[in-house]
Amino acid sequence: MPHPQRETIAELLVKDHYTPEEVSELLQIDTYVVRRACWDGALKAHIVDHHIVSIERDDLLHWLDVWEHL
Repeated sequence: MPHPQRETIAELLVKDHYTPEEVSELLQIDTYVVRRACWDGALKAHIVDHHIVSIERDDLLHWLDVWEHL
């Protein structure tokens, strides 16, 4: 069975919203860190039925700015 084609880093950089897995790949951090930040409220995310559906680019950039200053 063929693997689904992954987006390149360049393609990820221009997106308006991301999945936790995309953020993990883009930032080279564990998906757990991204999910934990969403559940803790540090990273604003659209959550439906306990599933993190998407993270908007502006919210991700804000989280990175705050995280950088910790």
